[in-house]
Amino acid sequence: MRQPLARIALVTTVLIGAGVALPSAYVLNGPKWATRTVNYYVNPSNLDVSAEAAEAAVQAGAAVWGSQSAADFRFYYMGRTTGTSLANNGKNEVFFRNAASGGLIAETYWWADANAHLIDADIVFYDGGFTFFTGGTGCNGGIYIENTAAHEFGHALGMGHSADPDATMYAVSSYCSTSGLTLNADDLSGVEALYPPASANTAPGLTITAPSSGTSLAAGAMVTLSATASDQQDGILSGSIVWRSSLAGSLGVGSSLAALLPTGVQTLTASVTDSAGATTTASVGVTVAAAAAPAPMTLSAVLTAAKSGPRVDLRWSGAAGANVDVYRNGGKLTATANDGSYSDSLGKRAAAGSYLYTVCASGTKTCAPGVTVVY
Repeated sequence: MRQPLARIALVTTVLIGAGVALPSAYVLNGPKWATRTVNYYVNPSNLDVSAEAAEAAVQAGAAVWGSQSAADFRFYYMGRTTGTSLANNGKNEVFFRNAASGGLIAETYWWADANAHLIDADIVFYDGGFTFFTGGTGCNGGIYIENTAAHEFGHALGMGHSADPDATMYAVSSYCSTSGLTLNADDLSGVEALYPPASANTAPGLTITAPSSGTSLAAGAMVTLSATASDQQDGILSGSIVWRSSLAGSLGVGSSLAALLPTGVQTLTASVTDSAGATTTASVGVTVAAAAAPAPMTLSAVLTAAKSGPRVDLRWSGAAGANVDVYRNGGKLTATANDGSYSDSLGKRAAAGSYLYTVCASGTKTCAPGVTVVY
């Protein structure tokens, strides 16, 4: 006895409707995925087999389109879901429904945008109408999930029903059949017409746009690293560029980064790898100058006679910080603003002799050379 395998329900953003594909060898529904890897999720809860068995069976059915054909397309299993709704929610889901739908074993609903690109596809198995089995053995008056999944995933990638009775995409199937797990010539022709086989993989192209080779940078200056990368098979890969410095190691990933490089001569390397594993690298040499040594502190002292007694006028430069400490004859005289000048009045009773002055950055031993005045 043969039962209808699936009726595909078509729902798009332009037209909403449902119908049965008309047989004429392989049939393409029109829309197809814009990407060559499409994720899907499975809710394996059902009435007949374990969740683990159902999950594995759905994956086995989905895999035939990538493993048996040269088509540039793959379904990728992302894990389980609790979803049970046929909805354009950006999440391709497979689930079982405890309901019957006439002679339908399963249905695939898909949605496409105005550019004829598929954007969502959901598959529902009618668990209330059929008994499901897995693994290719033990079936009695039921349906193997793998067999039906292979057919429904053909709809999910954009194929309609074939007129070839031996094709996986033929509209009807026998109880306990596993023939749908082997794509025949008609199935292969259809999927490879929809997603033509990729040409031999070529390595990505990669160009560093900044900095240019030979660039010299000041210590502490941020440098912008920029590059572009593209691949004949994968398209734009700029966001996957990996940057390294021969001195600092990893710098980050992306088409444009801001980096603080260590001092010294170094090689900056950008690399990018495509989905087939081909890697391209490019590099530039840059030099980051060592930080200039700070100017030494200087100090001068001028002794001036005054009615109130001798006065020593100090002038300094090169001190760091907001304040300095002034010392006379080894003892701290005062702390004052780092404005470059200070006057020390010795008073009318100043003793004759030598006076040694120095100025230090506040709270440190970073000092100007001492200066001696004689009174």
